[in-house]
Amino acid sequence: MAIDLDYPLQADQTDLSARFHTFRGNGQVIATEVHYIVDDTHTRTFVVDGQPQRISFAPGVVEVFRHFVDDGIDVLLQNVDFLLLAICLIAVTRLSRTTAVGVASFLVGQVLVVFLSAVGLLTLSPSVMSALGALAASVVVVLAIQDVTSPESQWLPALCFSFGALNGAGIGARLVHEWGFTGAHVAAALLAFVLTVSIGQAWVIALLWSAAGLIRRRGRIAELAVVSTAIFAGHAAVHRVIDQGQALAEAGTFTLDRFLFSVTVGWALLILCAGIIGTALSGVGGESSRIARARGMESR
Repeated sequence: MAIDLDYPLQADQTDLSARFHTFRGNGQVIATEVHYIVDDTHTRTFVVDGQPQRISFAPGVVEVFRHFVDDGIDVLLQNVDFLLLAICLIAVTRLSRTTAVGVASFLVGQVLVVFLSAVGLLTLSPSVMSALGALAASVVVVLAIQDVTSPESQWLPALCFSFGALNGAGIGARLVHEWGFTGAHVAAALLAFVLTVSIGQAWVIALLWSAAGLIRRRGRIAELAVVSTAIFAGHAAVHRVIDQGQALAEAGTFTLDRFLFSVTVGWALLILCAGIIGTALSGVGGESSRIARARGMESR
């Protein structure tokens, strides 16, 4: 059903707004899609698929900023995969510099993908979004394993960047979904959303890192208890991978068994390649060190 509403406005009136809600049909929620024609070349699209919402068709910069700060907070509260990643990052004792580089890599990957989504260079189908969500959860599984086997691994920044890029696709889709609410203040909306999500995530990691440090000071048993959180995070992430794989299977994209097999084999190959590269680099570094020591002895 489509309804056209025409309102004559004076030139100095810009505060037109309306309240919209969803509908129900055959037991399902029907979203309301609103198209506001600004002029002959610009049309703003609003989608209301949740609670009733008042839409201001020409919002001010403060209203836009507040709206996208609220959206960023919602993303923080709903992003389970990020919370699992944060737990894995603080579960073991790492150098502060190593953790900082990992967090920075994660944020860079996430902001990059969100920006590409905002400017329209990255448009993904629902099935691709489900696949990327499963891959993001699988990164958490690998990081949980790394916490036990090699906490100071040189591949931590790469893992964090990969998670940021994969998880950022879903966050970018949320931003694009709300893009009509930017009005004429696109920069303010993008800045409010990205800063809220990024600062909030950095704050959560810092808070968990501080809490883990306080617990570790209580002795060896307390330290082992903190490490065990990585196991629980990895277990939860495995279930997240299965859930997303099931969604793909229901959509007819892949069978669940084939998807899980592909993800497992893919990670096995990546880990094998990383091990080979790491061994080769350490061998080159060790040889260079021996040559330098030999030259030093000869000079003496």
